[in-house]
Parts: sequence; structure tokens; C-alpha cells
Amino acid sequence: MTCYFRVLGSLEVMGAPLNGRKVRQLCGLLLTHAGRTVTVDAVIEELWGDAAPATAVETVRTHIFHLRRQLSAALGRKAGKELLLTRSQGYQVTVADDQCDLFLFDRLRSQGQALFRTDRFEEAVDRFDQAIDLWRGPLLDDVPRGSILEAERVRVESIRNRLCELRIEAMMKMGGHRDVIDELRDHVSSDPLNEWWHLQLIDALRHCGRRGEALSAIRDLRDLLRSELGLEPSVEVQRLQQRILNPV
Repeated sequence: MTCYFRVLGSLEVMGAPLNGRKVRQLCGLLLTHAGRTVTVDAVIEELWGDAAPATAVETVRTHIFHLRRQLSAALGRKAGKELLLTRSQGYQVTVADDQCDLFLFDRLRSQGQALFRTDRFEEAVDRFDQAIDLWRGPLLDDVPRGSILEAERVRVESIRNRLCELRIEAMMKMGGHRDVIDELRDHVSSDPLNEWWHLQLIDALRHCGRRGEALSAIRDLRDLLRSELGLEPSVEVQRLQQRILNPV
């Protein structure tokens, strides 16, 4: 499905970038808070933080004017006018779930979680895969981010990480341990201090009968934690090591 608005990665409207740094930042702020009024104060906080000029309110209006004009050029005059509304306290953008990749991502993730909770793991993985396919990079990767958008980026990244974890859990519950080993190695490489990824990789190797690789992965984890954090592996890793050394 083609989304009109894409924010999971670079900002795009109908496949084309918007012009103007502050206009793009404003558009990102409104899109990530679609369906809610973003106050003028919040816009000023995002665009300038503590360095807001004396003319900030008037400048926000100018940016809104340019944003509305660019949206109308991309979507049509009527659609652009109806999309970006002026409210008593600020501004609001309203889009359907399937018009913005962020909200489609969230809908697919929620569906996958509901399926996961009812042990419908194959269907859950399908929803998770569809959601992950929408991800082109960090939220608004090519847009300047103030405090509000940066907090939103962190929040969305955390949600994506949890989705990836649930996908791995679902695959392993279906017995797909062999199928996730390469993916788990990638996660371990990109997030080496996240012990959960190491634990899943070790467990997947164990289930595949690759005991030597599993024990090697434990040694690698132990060396990493000692050198980077001065810590030992968790109790869960130690118990898993005992199961590998002393299989029933």
C-alpha cells in the first residue's frame, strides 16, 4: 500500500521531499502528532527551543502558510486545505492510518501483538514483517529535530525494537530457531550490549544442536560485558550455559 506521507526514514509527501528546513521540521511535528492539536507554544519549543526569536509567533504563521502551499501543490488545493487545519490554540493535521507509514506501522504492530497473545504466531509474524518493511530508517532521519521530535524518535525506535523482539519470540515458538540465527547475529552486531539478543542467539544455537557455537557465543558475551561494563552475564545466561553443558 502506498502511503501519502512517509516519516519512517526521510520525510516524503507523495514521494517528494518538502522544501525548507523549518517547514520540514514543522511538517514532521504535525504528522507525528496527527489527529491532535499542536499548540503554537509546542511548535515554538520544537523549532527554536530556548532561542525563540521575538517574532516567533508570526514566523510560525509564515511557515504554516508555506507548508500549506506545498501540501496543496502535492495533494491538490482542496486536499491540502482540508489536511492542515488552524485551531484556536494551534494547528492540526488529520490523516488516515493507511495514509501515513507511521500510523500504518502502529496498526500492523498492534494487530501482530494481539495475534501473538492468542498464540497465532504465524499470522503475528506476517503482521510484524509488514510493519518492519515500512521502516526505511530512523524517524524523520533527514529533518532537524528539536526536543519534541527527538523524544518521539526515541519512543518510536523503542517500539520498533520491541516489535523485532516479538518477531523473534514468535519465530522461535514455531520452532524456527535455525531461521533466525543470521538475523540474531545481525542484532547482536548492531546492539552488542543488549544481553537479550545474545541470549536468544545462544538459545537458538542450542536448539539447533550447535553446542560449540553456543558456548563460544557465551564466552564472547562474557568477555564483552567484562571489558565494557565490568559485569558478568545474567543468571539467565548462566542457567542456559548449564543446560548446554548438561543436557537432559
